[in-house]
Amino acid sequence: MKYAILFFSAFVGIVLQDTVFNVISIAEGKPDFVLILVVFYALFHGPVQGGILGVVFGLMEDLMTGRFIGLNAICKGLTGFVIGILSERLYKNNFTIPVLTVFLSTFLQSVIYLLCGALIGLNLEGARLMMVSISDAVYNIVFSPVFYAAFYHFYASNAEE
Repeated sequence: MKYAILFFSAFVGIVLQDTVFNVISIAEGKPDFVLILVVFYALFHGPVQGGILGVVFGLMEDLMTGRFIGLNAICKGLTGFVIGILSERLYKNNFTIPVLTVFLSTFLQSVIYLLCGALIGLNLEGARLMMVSISDAVYNIVFSPVFYAAFYHFYASNAEE
């Protein structure tokens, strides 16, 4: 049941970020709800499960948006794996730490995207991508507290089962 809720949340997040937030983007940035879900999942479940969920949700995003199939899967998978490794050293009950982690993971994902894009021959402007990442990161930290409160409550209630 919890995986069905996660998949539904990712689906709704992808639809929202590619419809509603394309229209109301600020400085070409928009929130990445899938990244937020992957980061919070990796914080609570570790590197392997965070990486796997990142690959699955990234591939789902690639298939739904039709851009460079596999690129988001690699980027979100690596980001989930790295955040999962860091999660062992982070105090997840502090509200500020997960929000800051989402902020920093936005930049990590952008760097991975830039490197992977260069490997496959995409002509990406690094400076422009980093500037868009700033507005993406701001959007992500605006939405992170709501997601974290729901995710933390969901995780705590399911941990007892």
